[in-house]
Amino acid sequence: MKRRTFIKSSGITFLLLNLPEKGKAYPLDEKRLKILRKLCRVIVPSTEEIPVDAEKIHLPEKIDAFINSQLFFIKELMKTAIRFLDVLPYLRLRFKRFSEMEDDEAREFFISLRESRFVPLKGIYLAMKSVVNFMFYSSEEVWKYIGYEGPLL
Repeated sequence: MKRRTFIKSSGITFLLLNLPEKGKAYPLDEKRLKILRKLCRVIVPSTEEIPVDAEKIHLPEKIDAFINSQLFFIKELMKTAIRFLDVLPYLRLRFKRFSEMEDDEAREFFISLRESRFVPLKGIYLAMKSVVNFMFYSSEEVWKYIGYEGPLL
């Protein structure tokens, strides 16, 4: 085996050289979209100061596009966290999926992850909250309500 072939076929080099193409479009998974819609209703503030509906600005679709634009490792980790969040209530003896809970019940459950002693659950809470808030507040429709006048850098 040639040295170059060995390096290409082993370890991190193989993974980095075989990453999916940047411009490749991925189909939107309906289950993931349903979970993302629930997350948007749970996380995004619905106040009078910012009267922007997350569904009307297509926030779940934007979040999914953002996830698909990440490196392979991060993308798969985020997709796994979203799938795990959907079945996590079963582990806490609530016999509904996260995407099927009422909004108030889902909000209470999601906030309970913040106080969890299990660090990966806190990580899921922080990751999902930060991604949803980042995508919401970086939408042009929200800028006029928060006093931001320019595009993202």
